[in-house]
Amino acid sequence: MSTPPAANPSAGPYDESLTVTAARMFFTKLHHDFPFADWDFDADPDGVPVSRSLAVQMAAMLSPFARGLVPASAPPLGFLYDANSQRSGKTLLLKMAVIPTNGALATQAWNKRDEELRKALDAEVLLARPYIAFDNVRGHIGSPVLEAFMTSTTWTGRVLGKTEMFTAENNAVVFLTGNDANLSTDMDFRVLKIKLFVEEANVQERAVRNPIDDAWLQDPANRLSILSHLWAIVRSWDAAGRPLATEHLRNGFETWCKVIGGMVQHAGFGDPLAPPDDETGGGNPEVDDMRSLVRELTREEGAKRLEFTFAELVDVLYEHSLLAWKLDGKEVTEEFGGAKRTSFKLTPGASVSLGRLLKQYAPVVAPGARFIRGRVFNIEGERWRMSATGKDRTRRYVLTREEVA
Repeated sequence: MSTPPAANPSAGPYDESLTVTAARMFFTKLHHDFPFADWDFDADPDGVPVSRSLAVQMAAMLSPFARGLVPASAPPLGFLYDANSQRSGKTLLLKMAVIPTNGALATQAWNKRDEELRKALDAEVLLARPYIAFDNVRGHIGSPVLEAFMTSTTWTGRVLGKTEMFTAENNAVVFLTGNDANLSTDMDFRVLKIKLFVEEANVQERAVRNPIDDAWLQDPANRLSILSHLWAIVRSWDAAGRPLATEHLRNGFETWCKVIGGMVQHAGFGDPLAPPDDETGGGNPEVDDMRSLVRELTREEGAKRLEFTFAELVDVLYEHSLLAWKLDGKEVTEEFGGAKRTSFKLTPGASVSLGRLLKQYAPVVAPGARFIRGRVFNIEGERWRMSATGKDRTRRYVLTREEVA
């Protein structure tokens, strides 16, 4: 490989003398002040701190830089910068991934309406933008339109303000930032997460030894230094025979995972594709809350089969603050046989939305079916399968305990 995969900035040619070891040290130091939730300062025998979030950040930086080394027919994974607090540095990390290669960052406003979101995606594809960035997304993140966009290397849309349709190549890498983001299961599969955790109650008290801002990133000398060190990683990976990642590949994104994951691992940052440690809060909130729901529902000792109504599930979800982004409604007190009972009533729209989510975990089993489909949850050594019977008001959600082989 004789030429870099990205255009040189005006500051001059890349420094060809840099080694992959120097690149690892450079990027580790550059990110040292960011509060990655999974920093480990003792794991590396050389004393260099390691972090899965840093490995994912390196994949985020290499993805636009080395996009030409991944076939155009291979869609890229997206990236989510998720923090527990404002002022964590998540948007700055996004800028560090995009600005060095592209020279600037243009962000999009997130819109929950798929029709409006599609318009934004159509416009970005027509501009041949190599990235699409949604900054400071609030609440639940899920969109059939964006999910389809992220798995499509060819996109068909409508020219804004016209009835004219277009079909164009889609090579954009999707970036999102948010605080305590909740991802749909489909979105969770399509992104790698960088998790940030700010310990200080007053974020203004967080000490930053080497501040980085837009001006620093856009300075030609600094930009050239970042690109030169990225180029050192790519050169070393190429000279080593282009080793590919082989584990934790995402279905539908295998080629991208093999190439970009292989570069990051070759540089010594670890595996960016590995699942996050649950203790860092990097899991999927929807799946975690569903597991907690099943745990609460199966506390009856010795039970093998349990049935619940939709209303009973809602009450448990509300009582334990689970799937909170789906619980749009209010407490209602009703009288039954002289006794008062308080329950939580969802709005009609929220009932439909929650019902659709539950259907993904508890599909309806036809009467007399030989095999029970449904999601399985491992709860404290027991294996519980979730399914459903009946329809509409007669629907019951069933949890069946299965023998563990």
